[in-house]
Amino acid sequence: MKRSGVHFEAQYENGGWPQFYPVRTGESVAYSGHITYNDNAMANIMRFLEEIAADDAEFAAFQLNADTKAKAKQAFDKGIQCFLDTQIIVDGKPTVWCAQHDAKTLAPAKARKYELPSFSGAESVGIVLLLMDVDQPSEAIVSAVDGAIRWFENHKITGIRQDVETTAEGKRNKIIVEDKDAPPVWARFYDLETGKPFFCDRDGIKKNTMAEIGFERRNGYGWYTDAPEKLLKEYPKWRKRIQKNASLQPVSSGVYKWADHPVKTGELRESRKILEGSSPHFEYLEMHATTQFPGAKPSTAHANDDIEECIIVQEGTMKITIEDSSVILGPRGVILLMPEQMHSLENIGDTKLTYFVMRYRSKKKMDTERGQASGGSLTLNADALTFKPSSRGGGIAYFDRSTAMCERFEMHITQLDKKGPSHQPHAHAETEIILVLSGNTEMTIDGKEYTAGPGDFYFMNSESLHGVRNASDAPCSYFAFKWK
Repeated sequence: MKRSGVHFEAQYENGGWPQFYPVRTGESVAYSGHITYNDNAMANIMRFLEEIAADDAEFAAFQLNADTKAKAKQAFDKGIQCFLDTQIIVDGKPTVWCAQHDAKTLAPAKARKYELPSFSGAESVGIVLLLMDVDQPSEAIVSAVDGAIRWFENHKITGIRQDVETTAEGKRNKIIVEDKDAPPVWARFYDLETGKPFFCDRDGIKKNTMAEIGFERRNGYGWYTDAPEKLLKEYPKWRKRIQKNASLQPVSSGVYKWADHPVKTGELRESRKILEGSSPHFEYLEMHATTQFPGAKPSTAHANDDIEECIIVQEGTMKITIEDSSVILGPRGVILLMPEQMHSLENIGDTKLTYFVMRYRSKKKMDTERGQASGGSLTLNADALTFKPSSRGGGIAYFDRSTAMCERFEMHITQLDKKGPSHQPHAHAETEIILVLSGNTEMTIDGKEYTAGPGDFYFMNSESLHGVRNASDAPCSYFAFKWK
């Protein structure tokens, strides 16, 4: 991190970065000053800067100051503009990118002798993935992604696959074979005039097939890729998400009363829509409550592709099945459900089952590996946890960990035995919810006063000044959970 300033220093005014810094001199490395997308060089720098600007937990130990974070954000935004400015336009329509672009003219540029100016079927993938991760993308970004996806669709190659044969000399040799069942592939380079794939040896002469170039370059370089296939699969979900997010409003700090939630009835069940919007850390946040009456059918088993859930049992007895494992939970039981986990919920008691569901998608890229490394999906019964007394009452710690969507997600129950505050008003980077379980409470949020009873909850956005109090001499208790 001591050398992080070099990323700011090396960035061109147009937002790009050279392949080497300081730029090398000499005819054989003249391309080192080009804006370089090859091997995701610039995309990787930008993801690094994005994490710095977002105050990612991995950089907490470095205690980066506000000026460094602001510079990282500015450099990232300039990089995005460079992507938009270098995208190759054909007949007024955006397409993809070359592996490198001239630092002054921004035109597609040559690198090594066999790396000629071209449409890149490989390096363009990393750029599009980064653009698709931008929170609240502008119309220009959406247009850039749409154009690139259209180009990938129109330039996929079907009916062939790359294979390896053994030559008479015992060497491995790449070949192309016909296979009508093979998944699509893309060439690394496409001609800027014809739009057709080309291959090149160290002589710099274009060839129509990989077989026409020499053994050394044929086998020492990647000429085909299947990476765009992932883009084509993710694109419809991305399109649907940004269309939905465009209509979402930020969730307001304040109180959300159980009695105010509209009720929708079904066969032996009720649902209450509580809120839907965005928050400082989530591009999508939705909360609802469901009541299953005795004998109700279990919820349909399903998995969320890119949504994480936190479920709280308010009353009754629930059986949750996650993949092939089932757990029974009672009141105040909690489920932390990672994405891509098949699950269903069922009332197995003689009384009604009511539970809150919080569904959310991070503004940052989902990190399923982080979620699994932190324990994966989690089920907790309140009676299996330890109540720790305090001078004001006491509490129960549920979890404090990272998830697929959160760098930190912490949950606990607080009990206040008599009238008075839990703590002095304070603010923190995490957004927080306080769900009242029993008793009567009061809350100050950014100077405004609110009250809440059982089933109601307070919502405090990041950095909101807030303080909760027991409103009477009878005990009160509440869930507090916060995340970033």
